Amino acid sequence: MSALDLSTQIPPDINTVERLLAWAALLTHDVNRGLFYKETDDSEGSVPVATAGVVEAADGTDRLIIRIALPVDTAWRSDGSQKFWMFTDEIRDVAIPATFTVS
Repeated sequence: MSALDLSTQIPPDINTVERLLAWAALLTHDVNRGLFYKETDDSEGSVPVATAGVVEAADGTDRLIIRIALPVDTAWRSDGSQKFWMFTDEIRDVAIPATFTVS
């Protein structure tokens, strides 16, 4: 994904980790619709890079279910100089849609 300007592109009302996670996951899902990858050599077909949906849980609450497959540089296995998340690579280079930068 294109560079992110934390001060201008994340809506100001995102004030919890959960909201930040939902925003990032839904953005990733939105800009990667139709993008698939082969998860294993023996799997049949391909799976989406990102999926998102809402389900009603057994307790009656609605839950956002997300699945995102981020490419990770294999250097993470031997390079302890950075936090793990710093080894994630871009899925592809796209601009953040304006609808995701406002409340």
